[in-house]
Parts: sequence; structure tokens; C-alpha cells
Amino acid sequence: MTSPTFILDDMLYILVLYMLSLVGRISSWLTCGRLMNSKERRTDMWLQYFLALLVFLNVHADDSDSFSIFEKWRLKCHAKRCAKGWVCSETSCYHFTEEKVTFTEALRKCREIRAELVEVNDEEEFQFLKSQGDHKHLPSDFWIALTDSFEEGKWVWMNTWNTASFKKWAPGQPDDAGHSEDCVHMCSGNSFKWNDIPCGTTRQFVCEK
Repeated sequence: MTSPTFILDDMLYILVLYMLSLVGRISSWLTCGRLMNSKERRTDMWLQYFLALLVFLNVHADDSDSFSIFEKWRLKCHAKRCAKGWVCSETSCYHFTEEKVTFTEALRKCREIRAELVEVNDEEEFQFLKSQGDHKHLPSDFWIALTDSFEEGKWVWMNTWNTASFKKWAPGQPDDAGHSEDCVHMCSGNSFKWNDIPCGTTRQFVCEK
């Protein structure tokens, strides 16, 4: 089942194409002082058909994957920049591991492949990672680069030292159980919402670049 899906960037893109067509016609009239000949009219007609087709494809994008045709093209182009074995989002490349390591080892191993342990900076990125879990691409339980090891209760991203502005804690978390839980993982058992655990625990991890 489909439903209309409009993406603002896509509609602006279509508008730009239309304006270029209009400018071409005005320029022809101003410089030549004449109307378009039959060949130019046919070219202009096919351009209008092409723009109409783009609008149709965008409006009737399949709601099941929620991507418009232009988003798919952008994602495909971005995917070419991600190395084999990495999963592409619109802004980043992700590498999902099977190896279980401590939090510190996860940081080191990601840097060894010129990446960073994943930071989840907004709802869009959280939903992307969650969707990978739903499609079985993502480990069921994995480290993210969030810790309060340096100041209890102050959660910072280890890669940038930025205080986390976006948080997605599981109910009742963080609880610092046993006063020893200073690192964070995402777990499918909590719908991939966050939980604090001891940094020396071994978990799978996700690298991002």
C-alpha cells in the first residue's frame, strides 16, 4: 500500500529544474526575439513530461521503506563511499562487529580501522541503528561511545568529549548499579534503548566514520 510522501528537498530540486527550463525559454525570447521553433517545443515538452514523472515517482514512493526516489539516489551515491562490509546511512558508514570486547578495547579497535566507536547524536540516527537491529544487521547488544567515567552523572561522548544532548535511556536507567556502571550499551531487549553497565564487561560494538 502506498501513500503520498513529499520530501521538501526533493520538491525544491524539481522546482529548480522547472525554473531552469523557464529561464531557458525567456532567454531564447529575449536574445532572439522569437518564439521556440518546433524542435525546441518538442524538447521543452519532453522536459515537462520528465518533471511530471519525477513528481509522480516522488509522490508515490513506497511508504513501507519511507524513502523518496531522490533519497534513494542520494543513499546509493553515499553507499559508494562506504567500504565493503560497512552499512550506509545518509551521513555515516557503520561497521557492525561480532567480536566481544571491553569498552576501552572497542574504542581502540574502531580507531585501528580509522573510525570511532558509534555516537548516537539524534533520534534519526537512533532510529536508523534500531532499524538495522530489526533487520538483523545489528548486534543485539553493543557498546556506544558514551561514559560518565570522569564525572559521575555527566555523560560525555569519548570521541569528542561533548556532553550528550540527546539521550535514549531505557526505563529506570541509568542506575549505576553497584556504583560501578560507567559505560553505555544498546540492547535489543530494551528496544535498543540505553543502559549503563561496567566498562570492563565484554560486548559487541559498532564503529562509525
